[in-house]
Amino acid sequence: FALAVRALREVPAARLVVVGEGALRAELEREAARANVGERVVFAGGRRDARAIMGAADVLVAPSRWEGHPRVVLEALAAGTPVVATAARGLRELLTHEVDALLVPPEDEAALAAAVRRLLEDVRLGARLTDAGRKVAARYEEGAEVAAYLALYREVVGRS
Repeated sequence: FALAVRALREVPAARLVVVGEGALRAELEREAARANVGERVVFAGGRRDARAIMGAADVLVAPSRWEGHPRVVLEALAAGTPVVATAARGLRELLTHEVDALLVPPEDEAALAAAVRRLLEDVRLGARLTDAGRKVAARYEEGAEVAAYLALYREVVGRS
């Protein structure tokens, strides 16, 4: 998340809202102060209304170096929030650049900032990514995943 904090310097019209608590909060607060963007970073802490906050956001930024199963990204896509993510393992397998999200190289602060600016300025792009992103999220809904696994098991058992 430090990458997102640093990239905020290049997007003067934006604020960054960090939802959740964790061991990195103090480090991120120091990074925000060092980057001179502390007044534009909101540390919201653990929230019961995190999905509502996400749905109200203009962009979700996922600046990960790697992801296992990027639940937050899927929740953002389902909520209709466009996503800017690093093309890190786990994210690049889930998302397609320019189709359902904007992907940038990991650790590339300038590319992350440019992608956020682009989404903030191009409403049509955001709408297109949102429409496609909802379809991605639907494939990973709990019921859809269970149904896919059951179908796979039936197929494998049927071959035996």
